Amino acid sequence: MPQVPRPLSPHQSLRHFFGAELRTWRERRGLSQAALGALVLHSGAEIGKIEKAERWPSKDLAARCDEALEAAGALLRLWPLVGTERQRLTPVPDLVPAELSGMADRLVPLPGSGLQQDATGEGDQDTQVVSWLRRRDFLTTVTALAFTAPEAGSLHDRLNVLARDIRVDAPRRLGLADVERIEATTKAFREWDNQWGGGLPRPAVLAQLRWVIAAGKNAVITAEATRARLLTATADLATVAAWTHYDIEGHDEARRLWLVAIDAAREAGNAGLVSHVLRQLAHQALHLDRPEEGLRLSRLAHATAADPGDSAADLATVQAASYEAWCYAVMGKTQSCERALGRAEDHFAVGADVDEPPPWLGYFDQTEFMGLRGHIYHVLADTVPAAAAKAVPLLQQAVADRSAIYARTKTLNLIALAAVYFQGGEEVGEGVRIGHEALAGTAALTSPRSRSRLRVLERAARPYTKEPGVADLRQHLRTAIHEAA
Repeated sequence: MPQVPRPLSPHQSLRHFFGAELRTWRERRGLSQAALGALVLHSGAEIGKIEKAERWPSKDLAARCDEALEAAGALLRLWPLVGTERQRLTPVPDLVPAELSGMADRLVPLPGSGLQQDATGEGDQDTQVVSWLRRRDFLTTVTALAFTAPEAGSLHDRLNVLARDIRVDAPRRLGLADVERIEATTKAFREWDNQWGGGLPRPAVLAQLRWVIAAGKNAVITAEATRARLLTATADLATVAAWTHYDIEGHDEARRLWLVAIDAAREAGNAGLVSHVLRQLAHQALHLDRPEEGLRLSRLAHATAADPGDSAADLATVQAASYEAWCYAVMGKTQSCERALGRAEDHFAVGADVDEPPPWLGYFDQTEFMGLRGHIYHVLADTVPAAAAKAVPLLQQAVADRSAIYARTKTLNLIALAAVYFQGGEEVGEGVRIGHEALAGTAALTSPRSRSRLRVLERAARPYTKEPGVADLRQHLRTAIHEAA
């Protein structure tokens, strides 16, 4: 007598339904199980098991699949019906070596680090899981991307999802001359960003990045050297796109684009560019007042910068050590801050002589390093007032030497310099004068991030409201801050 199949339980039916939905969304995006697995840091075999209803997805995995497939919550909303408990996602062994997996565990942000809250502190739990800015496992994801060998499958499938690819007309063939034109365009975008702020070039940079990703996927590239250079150019362009989003306070999208950059740079075998992306992420973490996260990212950047074959390794180490010092300054750890700055200065003595630094490090010269050190002492002065005296001459010289093409950085230096005068408490009049100069600088930029830095200046000036000109300056500062919100 033939055996009658047992009816599925309600939970089994839901599991099958989730698997079918996952498969539908995956096929709609044209991704294989392996490609989707690479995007969500799981193996293709596990994706297959979920689609066959052989296992239950964790909530984190459901969230990752939903985001990677742009399902707009269709998969994540099913999880409360399917899932039995919230499980923390950990990379599978074939994607992350055991020793790296242990490192990644140590890099998970500590409670209270801010990563479990949204930008306003009001997001619900599901939103926190999906957001790149607020994901608890973001550092684990970055570490896996930066330090592991590329996963089998198409890089451009991963980039298409991360960069939200659109249909564009791509060339049929790509040669070295085409890549050189892409590099020249990226240089122009970088200069626009430095001079005017991210709001001006951002739409054009993003459109160019989508075109470059489509070109890399569809065009015929015969020379392997050209392909590697195209990957590096794609990664560099993605860093510029990420930075322009960061500069307009688009932090979640900036992180998505930095992941594109890490993925492409790693595929190109360009450790120096991976390190650069990690340093940019550290900069963002510091801007968002997350020094612990910034410290971990700075150390990851240092680990990737320590490449003896890279002529700019010392210069990259200078920046990584400086950001480490900045993190310690936020924490008020003077000795650790000074030690990190000492390492940065030692490496700068060697790295400053690099004849042709890579495009993403071309701006990091004596003036930039001086301004960065001055900013670090300005941050330290919040808890160690004596540090203000060290910040003043550094910031003064950086402002004086800064060329017009770095208008945004000069404005940020002016904001810090004005604040330092108030922190020191001895030259309040200079603080007022420089403060108005900084306000004029922010007005000429399309950089909400620069305007948000005015809050630090307004706070520093607050104790001196009764001094001549301070009340008027604070009123102008509050107006500019409100307009940027």
